[in-house]
Amino acid sequence: VYDVTSGKKVEIQTGEPKEQYLTQITWDPTGKFVYIGVLNRDQNHLKLNKYDVANGKLVATLFEEKSTKWVEPQNPLTFLPNGKEFLYQSERDGFNQLFLYNTNGKLVKKLGYEKVIVKDLLDFDAKGTSVSYMGITNNGLDRQLFSVDLKSGKTTQITNVSGSHAAMFNSDKTFYFD
Repeated sequence: VYDVTSGKKVEIQTGEPKEQYLTQITWDPTGKFVYIGVLNRDQNHLKLNKYDVANGKLVATLFEEKSTKWVEPQNPLTFLPNGKEFLYQSERDGFNQLFLYNTNGKLVKKLGYEKVIVKDLLDFDAKGTSVSYMGITNNGLDRQLFSVDLKSGKTTQITNVSGSHAAMFNSDKTFYFD
């Protein structure tokens, strides 16, 4: 980590073994911490770690994800506007789904919907109470727009016509272009 003001460099202490993959690197909204998925060489055991950027030390392992085959961490964390929770994407249930965690690593709730594969996480609504995403449905043939309420976990499918949709929202998230 490089401090552009002071010129100070801090090495994040990810520990042993040296042969590991570092993935899902995400800044904490405060800028004081960085979250890193530390994946073993066999790619079947992930530790989601929180590090202090001032000294590079491990603050906590928030949770671990293991698989007999592999863990596939491809997306950085997405912090909610409140800065106290984040969305984590995982294929641990067989296909990419959303999970809501607090910053202490406690699972708040699974936000997955039926057998919809989360393809692209889009954005939060203007109030920060729901998030939209493009989901793969119909055995991979369709791309549909979904919205999930973060408090209740209720998912609503926004587009319904079969096909490949791509949504672009206006600045206050009151309209989208498909």
